[in-house]
Amino acid sequence: MGSRRRRRARPVEVAGVISRVLSYQEDTGWMSARVRQGDVDVNLVGTAPMKPTAGMHVHAKGEPRTHAVYGDQIHAESIELSVPDTHDGREAYLRTIAPFLLSEEVALAASFTGDLAIDLVPGIAETAALELRDRWAIRHHLYDLFTFLTTNGVSAETARRVGPRLAIGNSDPIATLRENPFALVALGAPFEQAEALRHALRAPTESDHRYLAGIAAAAAAHCEDTGDTLLTRAELVAATARTLRESTHRVEPHVARALASGLITATGAALQPSWLAAAEERIAREIQRLIKAWRPLPCPSDAAIAAACGFEPSSAQIHAVRSAFTSPITIITGPAGVGKSSIVRAIVSLTRAQLLAATTGMAAKRLSGLTGKPATTIHRALDGKLEGERWVFPAGRFGGVDVVVFDEFSEADAELAAGAFAAAPSGVPLVIIGDVHQLDSVGPGYVLGDLIAAGVHTVVLDANFRQKASSPIPAVGRAILAGELPALPTAGAVRFIPARMSAHAIEVAAVVRGLQAAGLGQRSIRVLSPMWGGSFGINRLNAMLQALWNPKASTDAGVHVRQFEDERGMFEERFFVGDPILLTMNDHERQIYNGEIFHVIAMRARGKSAWVKIRADDGRLFELVGGRQLAPFRLAYANTIHRAQGGEAPHVVIALVRGHQRMLTRRLLYTAVTRAKTSLTIVGELAAIRMAIHDAGEVRARRTGLRERVAEALGGGVPRAAGDTPA
Repeated sequence: MGSRRRRRARPVEVAGVISRVLSYQEDTGWMSARVRQGDVDVNLVGTAPMKPTAGMHVHAKGEPRTHAVYGDQIHAESIELSVPDTHDGREAYLRTIAPFLLSEEVALAASFTGDLAIDLVPGIAETAALELRDRWAIRHHLYDLFTFLTTNGVSAETARRVGPRLAIGNSDPIATLRENPFALVALGAPFEQAEALRHALRAPTESDHRYLAGIAAAAAAHCEDTGDTLLTRAELVAATARTLRESTHRVEPHVARALASGLITATGAALQPSWLAAAEERIAREIQRLIKAWRPLPCPSDAAIAAACGFEPSSAQIHAVRSAFTSPITIITGPAGVGKSSIVRAIVSLTRAQLLAATTGMAAKRLSGLTGKPATTIHRALDGKLEGERWVFPAGRFGGVDVVVFDEFSEADAELAAGAFAAAPSGVPLVIIGDVHQLDSVGPGYVLGDLIAAGVHTVVLDANFRQKASSPIPAVGRAILAGELPALPTAGAVRFIPARMSAHAIEVAAVVRGLQAAGLGQRSIRVLSPMWGGSFGINRLNAMLQALWNPKASTDAGVHVRQFEDERGMFEERFFVGDPILLTMNDHERQIYNGEIFHVIAMRARGKSAWVKIRADDGRLFELVGGRQLAPFRLAYANTIHRAQGGEAPHVVIALVRGHQRMLTRRLLYTAVTRAKTSLTIVGELAAIRMAIHDAGEVRARRTGLRERVAEALGGGVPRAAGDTPA
């Protein structure tokens, strides 16, 4: 028999006044508030069209639910807010938007309707009155816009994100949208929501605005899905026709208009979204700047380099260190374990001040650990801003350093790389570390590979130093790169343990339990899987491993975060004190970023809201209140292979079954096995390993315009100091 579905409660309406805002998320618009409805208090949760304040009128429709932590609530499907029209309501509202006013001034101002005559209220200083008037006007202006958007097919999250930008310098943004609903797309709104607004307004489908917005959206989606930065005209026309649900012959004439308007750029015979063309052009331009401004630095002797390495370096390793002083840009590449990290440590010890940054939080943590110096993610170092759906990074961000190091650069997409190169100071060596055999960036671009192919000075290391000479792990990596099935015995430092999907990853837990019994700690073991879902996915593995590593999972109530379903049925994710948790999105307000690991150090119920205290690896403490603040965090006992890139662990356990088929590629398997330093265990199906080696998942070379742009910018090549010849 199938599982019984929960019967939906009958929808109810809530109409009252907000007496208290319990929590509110600026980025998503999610609110939790206590609403006074007659003589009854109601707890209301849902997405608000604007920032809620005490005293506002609220009208909502939703479903009553009883939450295990928060009690009885109304989960709203729609929320409408309006400025209060009673004296008491206006007074509460004014206290929120104008806290600088004195109590008597608030009482006087509440007697008026809040129009522009408010500055005539006796007893209010002129400057305070003007500020109050402006705040009131802005709130009303935005409220009208938010209401217009959210009642015409635009989500509250999108309205909150793009509404203020649309209103800047626009006396009538609603009139603008009535004339052109697709003005939203240029500000970062999804095309589908602009289309919903057009439909709600009954605007015509045959408009240049619609076709141009559709072309821009289709080009961006194609590049983000494929990783390409280029596409053919035929691909663009076909993708746009699907987006607009129009025939290709209707779309075709508008491509020329998109080119003329600057939304699309022609690059040779191919086309590009203009923002990607601009990113590639910026990379080439900044590389040219760094080369022209370069002046060689005093180069350390071979003896000094050997002392900084702490071992007898090979000639290739000496050349790699020397290049940091004799070349404006140096790429150090090679398979995992060839000593790239040791080279970085030597460069750092030979310089006074460094900027160390990596593409992921895990890689930044490892970089800091091996150098003993602070390291951060490139995103955090650049302090990028999200404008619409595009990242914008300031130029000239880094200063006062002797060397800049970017690690795990194979994961840098075109946008991030453009910001990174623009921030690099002139006259300071830039060292780029990466392995082109590992996974590509999530975003569009093939930056590291293109830079090497274009002729940027590159040092290739190939001798393995991570494992002992007797270790079989390097041989596994080499076999995978060669497209061969490696030797996989059932015991030893490298082993394969057969398991079927129907076993639901029990063997993975058994392997970890064996390592645990051998005295190994959780931090020395890394469990990896290609995907989040499924019985061999990260979600299920985290639940199993939490029970192994955290005794509080069997004794405490913990905090409910989310619920999952896989082949075994429903299960939930709960946090307990002692759990490692992973942040999965950037939080610029707290200055914590996607990929960073935290540990839960305290939790309790505060009223009807969960409270969790977490600690970052650098000792910073943060408090999370309510489900919306907990939602971006996931348990981190296991992790995806993509997120593990840039890290390493003594013991690695990989779950791999045929159910992961669409993810199974040679690069993914190579990336996973090369995370291991001492032992490697693959649990799953041998057929899945073969599928990965033979690239069963979608894999192809990415099409970009960067290689040609950089090659042209290099002209005569990258200058190096006399006497510095490749090894």
